[in-house]
Amino acid sequence: MSKLIGVSGLIVGVLWLTGGSAYSQSPDAASVEFFEAKIRPVLVEHCHACHSSQSQPLRGNLRVDRRVLLLQGGDLGAAIVPGKPDESLLLKAISHREPDLQMPLGKPKLADSIIDNFRDWIAKGAVWPADDVPVEKADGFDVAARKQDLPWIWKAPVKHSPPPVKQTDWAQTSIDAFLLHRLEEAGLKPAPEAPSAIWLRRVYFALIGLPPTPQALAAFQADSGRAARERVVDELLALPQFGERWARHWLDLVRYAESRGHESDFIIPNAYEYRDYVIRALNADLPYDEFVREHLAGDLLPHPRRHPKTGSNESIIATGWAFLGEEIHAPVDTRLDETERIDNRIDVLSKTFLGLTVSCARCHDHKFDAISQRDYYALAGYFISTGQRLARFESIEQEKAADAQLAEFDTAAQPALKAALHESLSELSSNVGSYLRAAVVGLKSAGLPAPEAGKRITSAEFTEPTRAALGKLAVEAGISPQRLEYWVASLWNAATDRHDLLHLLARAALATDLPREPAVSDALELGLAEGMRTVVDFGSLSPADWSADGLAFGSRPYPAGTLQFVPGAEGSPPSVRLFSLPAASTHLDWKRLELAPGNEREPTLYGGWIRDGAMLRSPKFELKTGRLHYLVRGSGRVFAAVDSQRLLTGPIHTGLVREWGFDDRWRWESHDLSAYAGHRVALEFSPSNEFDTSIARIVESDQVPAEPVTAGRFAVQVATTGQVEGLEPVLKLYQELVSSAVHALKSGAARRGELETARWLLKRPELLTGKVGTWPEAVAHKLATQGQFRESLLAEIPRQSRTVPAMLDGNGVDEYLLVRGKHQRTKGTVPRRSLEALGGTAPHRSLPGSGRLDLAREFTNPQHPLVARVLVNRVWHHLFGCGIVATVDNFGVLGMRPTHPELLDDLAATFVADDHWSLKQLIRRLVLSRAFAMSSDPADAAAEECDPENLLLHRMHIKRLEGEVIRDAILAVSGRLDLRLYGPSVPLHASQFIEARGLRGERGPLDGDGRRSIYVSARRNFLPTMMIAFDTPTPFTTVGRRNISNVPGQMLFLMNDPFVHQQAEFWARRLRTEAPDLPAEVRVRGMFLAALAREPGSAETEQCMALVRDAAQLLGTDPSRPEAWAELCQALFAVKEFLFVR
Repeated sequence: MSKLIGVSGLIVGVLWLTGGSAYSQSPDAASVEFFEAKIRPVLVEHCHACHSSQSQPLRGNLRVDRRVLLLQGGDLGAAIVPGKPDESLLLKAISHREPDLQMPLGKPKLADSIIDNFRDWIAKGAVWPADDVPVEKADGFDVAARKQDLPWIWKAPVKHSPPPVKQTDWAQTSIDAFLLHRLEEAGLKPAPEAPSAIWLRRVYFALIGLPPTPQALAAFQADSGRAARERVVDELLALPQFGERWARHWLDLVRYAESRGHESDFIIPNAYEYRDYVIRALNADLPYDEFVREHLAGDLLPHPRRHPKTGSNESIIATGWAFLGEEIHAPVDTRLDETERIDNRIDVLSKTFLGLTVSCARCHDHKFDAISQRDYYALAGYFISTGQRLARFESIEQEKAADAQLAEFDTAAQPALKAALHESLSELSSNVGSYLRAAVVGLKSAGLPAPEAGKRITSAEFTEPTRAALGKLAVEAGISPQRLEYWVASLWNAATDRHDLLHLLARAALATDLPREPAVSDALELGLAEGMRTVVDFGSLSPADWSADGLAFGSRPYPAGTLQFVPGAEGSPPSVRLFSLPAASTHLDWKRLELAPGNEREPTLYGGWIRDGAMLRSPKFELKTGRLHYLVRGSGRVFAAVDSQRLLTGPIHTGLVREWGFDDRWRWESHDLSAYAGHRVALEFSPSNEFDTSIARIVESDQVPAEPVTAGRFAVQVATTGQVEGLEPVLKLYQELVSSAVHALKSGAARRGELETARWLLKRPELLTGKVGTWPEAVAHKLATQGQFRESLLAEIPRQSRTVPAMLDGNGVDEYLLVRGKHQRTKGTVPRRSLEALGGTAPHRSLPGSGRLDLAREFTNPQHPLVARVLVNRVWHHLFGCGIVATVDNFGVLGMRPTHPELLDDLAATFVADDHWSLKQLIRRLVLSRAFAMSSDPADAAAEECDPENLLLHRMHIKRLEGEVIRDAILAVSGRLDLRLYGPSVPLHASQFIEARGLRGERGPLDGDGRRSIYVSARRNFLPTMMIAFDTPTPFTTVGRRNISNVPGQMLFLMNDPFVHQQAEFWARRLRTEAPDLPAEVRVRGMFLAALAREPGSAETEQCMALVRDAAQLLGTDPSRPEAWAELCQALFAVKEFLFVR
């Protein structure tokens, strides 16, 4: 095809658009933001002591607190040369290039990243905003005074009456009246109405991002009146492609990507679910206020929105926006990394919803807007208080409902079950003395080997002589042989296990020295000594403080003395467990849950663990010594989320994970986090494969707590206190121990040792019945009833679920105010609240949890000054090519002032009051206005001279399509477009230009399976070359207004890219297949209608046919062959008229 570039160029030249240019973004706002975030704080921290107005003395006669003074320089000359970093003394000094010129004086060289920032800053002209504004203000920060600098953005928008106009027939809507009024004030006329074909193409691309079909064009040109336009708009708004088009705009705001960037570009598991959520929400016309609430607190809504067909929780998916940013794996300084991640989230939050640059107040009060540094750290507290998880969104609501029913059922069933157990154990309580006496005799006389430490025996292992001896003894004692065998086996095992209830009796039976242990206090029963700091007592956590992902740990702790139903393993009957101390514990009912096939997992230290929907999070706290100890039972795992870290791989932070094997007794497991002393941590517990995990307390102490009291040690303590000696007194003691334990089970009020004794008994139902795992009939019946209820209830819940990144509310934690933004220098904490200028003076500190739900309600108050304004302005920008406030992400002082402030206010107030926050109603109103129908050609030359930037909107802007829309249009015109909705992203096609470290997994097809661009994998480190060529933003922060370039590289791309070649060939083959005998001029006409929504002129038709003939001659083929027509197809893809909307 390269031979035909010159020929194709003829067609491109013929069809090149004239009369207007794309609106391009000024770099000023971004440069100022870069200076305030990256340059000024460094100058203040490292240079002002010696080189500012406060310096005593001023060194080198150099000041760096104003740009003009940097240009003026000191004893050595100018400190900076804008545009020439290598000639700038400042850069030389901080780079330590010369031994006699090294700054900061007497201190280590600044980090390379800081030096790189200064290089970029100087290279781009050393932007320094408002040079006359002092860096420091002695009188503090005056929010009220700052608000007066720009009062309109801090007041709620109100409706305005349409202003009077002269050309009344033109102003069909209030929108038209506001625009026309300004034009008439300037002595201008609006452009004439665009031809119907241009309007149709414009509205198609604006609403669904695809070109109209020739059939749609023909139908509309036959009837293009007002009613027809309304019908077209309504049809487009109802198409699912509307959500795809407008979701792309939103994804730019939340820096959507499916990987985390940095070196290895690790995936963000199942990030595509957030993309699909946005598409669904937009197609459903979810009111914007609800959309905002879901983003800020979708996990906390009392009545989350459910998918109408699947019942999945839609609201919780929205919270994943916070975790779509770039992340570093295994950062050395975890706290620094946390501040960077939170800064990015604040930046995205404030720009997206408020149109403010709050991140500029990270290191100091905002230099221009009514945003203080305290405002910044007040917002940071919401993110500090919020954890992260992969939520089982498909089944989470069904699981919650089932858990509530289970809790209600268990509460109601407890008394009857306890009564049945008490009745069964009462017989044991009355006769335990005779049972134990027979077991002692059997232990000594039945020919058993001497007990060995670490070895256990079951009655099944008894020899025939032993069975015969015990059988004879059972007859004499009046008990069943099987039951006696179990008692003897239990006594044999207890002889070498000091924690076993029967240990004292076994020692007495074997005539060995009796163990001795004094009784202890309640704290010492758990092994706690004076000075040990209890960080978390799970047993006393209130529902408000309970933080868990999923229901594996239920929704509340188990109080001491509570019974827990234990489902039986396959073929085994159910059982019951008694809690001897209050604790959090897994519910074995939920072991059945699974992840859906293909569900992505975190590529981290804990990636293979059972965590999704099965994680209990401790309240966040600050480590003192960092030496932690967990009072646990069963097996389990813990991940210490230090500084909110999640993406941890490699060897640096392996100490943050800890596992312990199964043991049914309570004991302490230690976890050394001393390397992180002084850092905040939330501990995330999850079950091991046994799914049997209980956690009672977290203690911080340099000393390891002693072993908690067990049933065996409690018996020894009672014997020691009562000075019990000899076998007979010990037997009598056990009669009393069992009786008190049985009584404690019924009354619920007991010492822990008594509950441990009762727990020991309930673990051994065979001591009651003589059959392993078999309960007396009354108990077995009640357990069977519970099992049947659970099975029928849980059978209705899907076992499998996909997961999605989501917020997990934690305890409320206020962030420190970081002096100069440095995490090493703190100055007290700042209560969580909204911006003071927006009325955020009441802290959310008193609320349980993070307080995000209250923040969401504040944001969506109908009287909020900014949320509706900012959204309406964004919609206007996408429809008209330039926002009423051109700087759509910055309504502040450094942003542009609104060209039509009354119109913006009226639209925002109407959007809230009349449209009820409906995005579709807003768009419908705008695109049906006379203004949207204007031509992009001005009414006269005077309009362009008077309003060269088209700020008054005297004509429609000419808009270049975004890269994604260009690609989608190519697929649509070629006939390859696949309109399937949703689902996992199509893997990126790995061309030779994007092969690199971090690009793992499947490589996708060249055409992306024909799917729309929004469904092609968005890898942060590997943006498709076409998207880069056409200005798709790198997803690092909010980009509400894309840069629009018009450079030769774009044309070279369209002439040489394999995808464009492929689709041109596909289109040509389809044309040949569908109508092989169609005359060439008719085929050219159809191609123009499909690609450009217009018919070609006679000269264009002839040139196109000549191109096909020349192509056939060069390729050595017949002009009817697809290979020749593919040249024309590619030429049409490359013309400006295809790439731009007039």
